[in-house]
Formats: sequence, C-alpha cells, structure tokens
Amino acid sequence: MTLCNSCNRTGCHICQPGPLGRWSQLDPDYARALDRITTDVRHASGEWVFRMGQPSCGVYCVASGIVGLRKLHANGAGVMLEIAYPGDLIGVPAFLRHDTHRIGAQALTDVRLCRLPGAELRRLLGDYPSLYPQLVRVCLDALDASQDAMLQAAAMSNRDRLFYLLKRLLEHCGNPDDGGRLQARLPISREDIAGMLGVRQETLSRLLKRLSDESLIEISGRHCRLLPQQQVSRTRPSRDFAAGASRVSGF
Repeated sequence: MTLCNSCNRTGCHICQPGPLGRWSQLDPDYARALDRITTDVRHASGEWVFRMGQPSCGVYCVASGIVGLRKLHANGAGVMLEIAYPGDLIGVPAFLRHDTHRIGAQALTDVRLCRLPGAELRRLLGDYPSLYPQLVRVCLDALDASQDAMLQAAAMSNRDRLFYLLKRLLEHCGNPDDGGRLQARLPISREDIAGMLGVRQETLSRLLKRLSDESLIEISGRHCRLLPQQQVSRTRPSRDFAAGASRVSGF
C-alpha cells in the first residue's frame, strides 16, 4: 500500500487532502488496487513534472507542494493558467485521451506526487472494467467543482481574486514571522499573477498597492506578508473557491 503523508499513510481509499476525499467514492477493493500501483514521485522547485506535447505517463495527485499549469502560445510566450494544490489531480485529460499533454506542469515548490503509471492503470482498468466509470465519475465531479469555483470567481472583483490568490499561496508556502504573520517569497512572478487574473501588469501594480494601502498585505518584489484582516470584502468565496479553483487539471 502506498505510504502517503496526505492520507495519514493509509492509502488512497481514505485520502483526505481537500476535495480529493472524492476517492472515498471508490469501492474499497478498487482503492486498494490503485494503492498497489501508485508510486511516489518528487520534484524540486522549477523542475517539470511533464511538458506540453509530452506523451502521457499517467495520472498524478499532488500530495504536498504546489504545481503550476502552463501553456505556450505559438509565439513561444508562456501563460500560467492555474495552480494545482495538494489534493488536485493533474494529467487526467491526456491520460483519458491517450494523447500528449496540452499544457505543461512545473513544480513551483518542492513537490511530492502520487503517480498512477499509465500502462499499469490501463491494465488495471482491463482487470476491473467497472472501475473505469467510477474513475470517470471522480474526475467529472471534480471538474464540476472546478467550474462552479470559476463561476464564482468571475463574480468577484479583481481585487478580491488577487487577495485570495495571495492568501492561498502564503498558506501553502509561507512561514510565520515573529508576530505570527504569514510571509514568503512568492513562487510565481507578477507576470504570472497578471496572466492568471487576466489583467495588465500596470493594473496588477495598482491592485497590489490597493491591498497594501488597505493594510491587508505588505509586498516588496516577490516577498509578501499577510497582515491581520478585519474585513476583506462583502463578497467572500465559497469553501470550494477558497480551497482552490481547480481539482482536475492538465487539459
């Protein structure tokens, strides 16, 4: 059985990081079969888990750390589409299509992944035909949650979306200072943040200054500190949005 800190070292069938608890939908026998083929993979910050155009090697679950999902334009410019947090699945669409990845996945911090190797997973699906629809259901439920989160994000102001992105990053990458305030060197650039929000960098600079003027953050270059908050906004994200927009990534 796979030893995984994210599931208290007891296997995929009771995995608890965020919405990945959806794996508990699987029949116990199927979950144990998945445990047997799951391997532990680690990547240092900056390394690629897989690149755009690379053949699928299986399905990954983020156990610890965070992974950036990037897509390249024809002109060679890269755009950060989303961030995969612990509990998120990446590489699923390429595996289901039996095709190459349409985006790349890069470790933004040191990461640990649980990998279901493609060839072994396909053999397992052959041995357990009724496992396939259960896996599809897990993926579709996660995709529905992702779409609901994106819908809610669209109703939020750019200021609120930026704040919750920074807060989420600091919660995963930050360490408390002497006053107990989370601080960290952000694992993504301002260009990446602007791309994720769909705003110009000049607009991002104004939004960051606004958050600083409101005493919500302190930021200098990539170093960011989260300050005690009284009231962020009348518009607050749902639990799904606060937990991270994407649960199945890697289209």
